[in-house]
Amino acid sequence: MAQKTGWLEKWQKGRVLSILEVQFHRVQVKKTPRKKSSKKNEPVHRNTDLYYVLDKKVSLGELSLTGNSVFSPKEIVEVELPVNKTKYQTRLRLLGKITKTTTFMELKRIVFRGDIQFAAVNKEDFDLLLSLEDRRIKEEAQRAPQVKTPAGKNSGLKITFKRD
Repeated sequence: MAQKTGWLEKWQKGRVLSILEVQFHRVQVKKTPRKKSSKKNEPVHRNTDLYYVLDKKVSLGELSLTGNSVFSPKEIVEVELPVNKTKYQTRLRLLGKITKTTTFMELKRIVFRGDIQFAAVNKEDFDLLLSLEDRRIKEEAQRAPQVKTPAGKNSGLKITFKRD
């Protein structure tokens, strides 16, 4: 599927708090006929080795994906978020489901918006971010000046108060 550009908007009480430009693409869902068998079927629409499933109770806020292409309810999209370009220069891919769609006019053109609920995060990207963060913390610890205090009985900080 082709990569498209859109905007991920965070809403709160009817107003937009933040907007982030993202890349996304649709994920094809392959439906298989139901069979009566004792075997449990693995989901076939995505490789489960690549995703961590998010807990349904985790609220990521009122998020919506806005773009120039039509969204349909229950459509599955993979959104690619840029992660802090100054520190990591990497991305985080999230698998989400469009729950509700709307259209509106902006600057004499039709724009499509779909409320999105994220269901999974790419394992490879998440593990890479963890390793980059660990490396950053180690580098900062090495760069920090080591302050040595003299080992003595009276080397602690003393504070005295004076009454007027």
